[in-house]
Amino acid sequence: MEGNCDSYSPQQTDVYNQFQHLSSKIKSMLASMDQEGIDILKNLKMLSRICSDTGKLVSAYHLSRLRIPYTSQCNEIFKAIKLLSEQRKGALIIVEREDKINDWITVGTPLSAKISNTLLVSIFHRC
Repeated sequence: MEGNCDSYSPQQTDVYNQFQHLSSKIKSMLASMDQEGIDILKNLKMLSRICSDTGKLVSAYHLSRLRIPYTSQCNEIFKAIKLLSEQRKGALIIVEREDKINDWITVGTPLSAKISNTLLVSIFHRC
């Protein structure tokens, strides 16, 4: 499981299906525009929520494609990001790629710990 980073990352089919769902909702809303008593604002709020969900899914898909070649711990990172997102907490998680990041690090405490979602979420926990 450690080497397979697709367990928690969205797949291309997930993104495609989400766009299909969004498209069908837009078409349905357009088709109902001439109906009496339609609540356009309610429909717009629903579309806004679906657009937001689509944006999150596409962002996660895009990030997963960038991270997978550089870490075997991406499932743990994905789980942490999902938990932090559900808690509406921001986090800056950097995975070193070709460019070394040592020059950018000015302070910190080395943990010498295995990456886990629990560890990452606890780092970004605010009392």
